[in-house]
Amino acid sequence: MTRRLLIFASTFVLAVPAACSDGGSTILVTTGDSGVDAPEADVDGGPAGDGRDAPDATPDGTTDATGDAGVPVSIKVTGDHCPTVGAAASPQSAAIGRTISISAEGQDQDGDVLSFHWSASSGTFSAPDARMGQYTCEAAGEQILTIAVSDGRCSAESVVPVTCAAGP
Repeated sequence: MTRRLLIFASTFVLAVPAACSDGGSTILVTTGDSGVDAPEADVDGGPAGDGRDAPDATPDGTTDATGDAGVPVSIKVTGDHCPTVGAAASPQSAAIGRTISISAEGQDQDGDVLSFHWSASSGTFSAPDARMGQYTCEAAGEQILTIAVSDGRCSAESVVPVTCAAGP
């Protein structure tokens, strides 16, 4: 038996959170009569309507009431787990011009490679894109050191307050 396959040009738009999802969802989509004429192709190799065509059929050989195939398609959508990060500074205060050791610990449930970036309103970092390094005080007062960690798809931040003193 020759089966005729009806080919639909369809576009499916799936709304899935861009980042930090729960790790995956399964969506069931059923294709069917879109109300738009679509080109047909024969599995017998001849042109559609050549007299050797079979009714529109689903992959299991059945047809629906309208003759249009309704084919369920299961799509697995896998999301990304955002990394987590914690940070520390020692000592938590220093004189202007002195350094404070800083470190961050990042984890990613998906096992993705992580990138790190330190920032602050003032002061400098010996290695701003490293997990560990030194922060140098340049202005008196409380400074908020921020570490951002990213897996390339989503990111997380942690802050560490430090005090920079005017005297030695």
